[in-house]
Amino acid sequence: MSRLPILLLASITLAACTSDELDPGGGDAGVTGGIDASTDAGATGCVSLAFEDVVLDEQQDVQTIYSARLTTELGSTIDDFLVFNFININERFGPSAIGTFPLDAAPNDNRATCAECVSVFVDQVTPNARPSAVYFQSKGTMTVTQDPRQKTFFARIEGLELVEVTIDPATLESTPVVGGACATVPDFEVALKDIPTEWTCNEDLYGSGGTCNCDCGAPDPDCYCDPFMNPDCPMTIEDDCAAGTVCTLNGCAATCDMFATPPIGCDAGELCAFNEDQPVCIDAMSRVNSATVGQTCADLGILVEYCDVTDTIPAGVCDDIDELCRPVCRGLDGCGAGETCYTIAGGGSENGGFGYCRPAGAIPPEEWICDPDDYAEGTACNCMCGAVDPDCANDELEVLGCAEGEACVAGTCE
Repeated sequence: MSRLPILLLASITLAACTSDELDPGGGDAGVTGGIDASTDAGATGCVSLAFEDVVLDEQQDVQTIYSARLTTELGSTIDDFLVFNFININERFGPSAIGTFPLDAAPNDNRATCAECVSVFVDQVTPNARPSAVYFQSKGTMTVTQDPRQKTFFARIEGLELVEVTIDPATLESTPVVGGACATVPDFEVALKDIPTEWTCNEDLYGSGGTCNCDCGAPDPDCYCDPFMNPDCPMTIEDDCAAGTVCTLNGCAATCDMFATPPIGCDAGELCAFNEDQPVCIDAMSRVNSATVGQTCADLGILVEYCDVTDTIPAGVCDDIDELCRPVCRGLDGCGAGETCYTIAGGGSENGGFGYCRPAGAIPPEEWICDPDDYAEGTACNCMCGAVDPDCANDELEVLGCAEGEACVAGTCE
């Protein structure tokens, strides 16, 4: 059972589950050495808190939540929880998520604005029950060495103090309770990786910051670096794939080339399909459409379908707009006059990306308010244009019209 976000504290609260319910499984839950109750009460009149291992609770579109069950009773015998909410804000993307953050200075000095939020929820009977009291950070620092919004929580928390607060149900603004309770926490470290249950290699290799371990049953975070999130991405990521293979989301795969002369195909039963830098052989014959170039592709699915396939080599890709089987292409010079290479892998056509030849100047819908030439031109996702740009289906293309840190969702910046 996962913890629910506090959106309106009057009706929806962070769930307090048993320790078994909080553990999603497959992850290393850990507070280095554990935290024991301190005999020193810390700040005058404040109770010193002890708690169990910190675990990943839930990742949502707007925040990532970790929690730990308190072993110090603050109210009745009902469970209490120490909760960490890491909010997605523009100032915390990529390298900006790493560093030492004061917990008592803006934006972290209020629950309505905090990016690194530490709270305590007292006496929660069920996941949807309202706690009898809420504490929020009032002092301390958090030094983060890996972005906790990536399901990896490595941090040291020092001088943490919390005070009892009320939370505005509409704005989440926190207000200290006059004469309310307070709590301190001995300095501690968190070392937590959420390792997928499918991971088959040594757990220390997952997200280690070193070589990309590709054939381990689940994608290794070391295999991918998003330049939008991290401008310091390396030009080349070293992996453990053998010669003649490259790393894909599904592990190491043999390479092929439908553009070579003669084409370099795959083993029988496989398909030569587009990948980031080099086409690869995949076991996905269900993505082969029987249409030939120029014909209509029948019964299209939600994934890219290849058409006009001979000896594992596709000559075309099904266009999801007009459902025609169109010739494969690579780069700006891959198509004839009056056509453009609409890329679906490997970056925009100006970077040698892979795709299919589509007539230039696709006609935008009536709702389109941007330059008509920007619609489905194959080089950028144009957002906030009144209608969805088909280019936005390609996650690798640059997004235009949105602010830094925003994404284009259904034609709107979010």
